[in-house]
Amino acid sequence: MTIPRKKIIIALIPFVVTTIAIIVFLIFFYWGEITFSGNSPFTVQYNGTQYPDTNGTVNIRSRAGSQTFIVTKDQYQPQTIEQDISWFAPNSRALRFVYQAKVNDMEPFTPSISYVNPISVSDNQLTDIIAAPEARKIALPAGINNVIWNRTGTQACLLHTGSGSTQNQLLTNVAGDFSAEPLGNQTFDCQGGPSGVRPISIDGKRANVDNKTIDLEQFPSWTLTASLYGDEVFIAAQKADNTKRTIIYWNLATGISEEWGSWEISGNIRIVGPQTVAIPLINETLLLYKNKQIFTLPSFVTLNSILFSAGEETLYYIDIDRNLSFKNVFQTTQPPKQILQQSIGEDKPTSIKILNDDQTWLTARLSPDQSQAWYLFDQPSTNLLKIDIAPGKS
Repeated sequence: MTIPRKKIIIALIPFVVTTIAIIVFLIFFYWGEITFSGNSPFTVQYNGTQYPDTNGTVNIRSRAGSQTFIVTKDQYQPQTIEQDISWFAPNSRALRFVYQAKVNDMEPFTPSISYVNPISVSDNQLTDIIAAPEARKIALPAGINNVIWNRTGTQACLLHTGSGSTQNQLLTNVAGDFSAEPLGNQTFDCQGGPSGVRPISIDGKRANVDNKTIDLEQFPSWTLTASLYGDEVFIAAQKADNTKRTIIYWNLATGISEEWGSWEISGNIRIVGPQTVAIPLINETLLLYKNKQIFTLPSFVTLNSILFSAGEETLYYIDIDRNLSFKNVFQTTQPPKQILQQSIGEDKPTSIKILNDDQTWLTARLSPDQSQAWYLFDQPSTNLLKIDIAPGKS
């Protein structure tokens, strides 16, 4: 039996109408809009067109479904973003930019302060005085055996750790000349700071740092570390009935202190950036930033190599390259060390510098404006490696 042509045409009408409706929908309605937001200036590329931001936002009308966008920002790593665009709901994406670190050439490093009178002293120049504006030569009082400088070499604590009548003194650079004044008898240590040294003393159960006091009566034992980067102090304190040590954050400018938690700590804590502390545990090292755990590193990563750029939220540290552990199937070799970079939210670090086998590092510091990471090496002559880690100039 033959189906009449009229019936066939009538039967096809719903199919044709549906098909046309789908095509019209895809052409005119299957679109969406996405808003990118981030720190200006930046550019988003889509389908070969560049869209510069306006006041930190970029609005793009694109096809719905999975779409690819390329985000670029001067001095920062480019990003390729795969985004599923909805046609019926708003789409937005907050951008976070990772600075493109630049490794500079090694340069010789010589301690900035030398002493007129030959004397054997403990001196922190090879760890702290990286930013001294000029070299100076001074005379130390007799009996001083420990000198602790601030970052710029303009102020120092002169300490006498043995028996005798030598008095601890505070040395200050005034108009190019160094003058000394007595430190209190309770002063037992100093910490270098961004502008001056911070004398540390004990008054009963209270710790006194830079004439600011905190009560530690509930903690019979504690160690204290002051920041090189601001008015911050971290204290690792232990109660008599507890094996764990409590990390206390103390802001000298505001006087506010707060406990950040307790851990079984295996060594001395280290301040590695503004409001950032590295805590060594038995099997790992924790990094806390503003009382939030941001990274966990292997326990064998040396704390002296760790730096955290708070402005860029990026970590730098030295580790071995485990991808190059074996020389051949019969012989193993010590894998090379490398400087790694890892931003918050990234799963894996990126290697930015492979070090020579004979390079041993002494310490890592942030530059005064926190735009560079400084690594001091000894091989055996002392050299300084500067890495640009944020916009700015030291």
